[in-house]
Amino acid sequence: MKINKKLIIKVLKKERAKEGAIRKRNEYLLEECLHQAHHAYKKDWSGACEGLGKEEDCDLPTSTSERLNRLFKERRDEYFRKYPVD
Repeated sequence: MKINKKLIIKVLKKERAKEGAIRKRNEYLLEECLHQAHHAYKKDWSGACEGLGKEEDCDLPTSTSERLNRLFKERRDEYFRKYPVD
């Protein structure tokens, strides 16, 4: 059976183009999700400060700040898994 090299090259180029498009889409979605996660983190932090009667960017009790940091990291890690760019 003769292998058609031109056909194989054409198929490989098409696959690479598709992979490139997926990578660009994932990069965009990852950036958007990370932005939203950071915005939510800042909003949660400010809300916690407000609940304590303090200004937006206050020092929170350790338990609260650790919880907010953990939630942010979990969201961030989820987005990196969901939208791989490698």
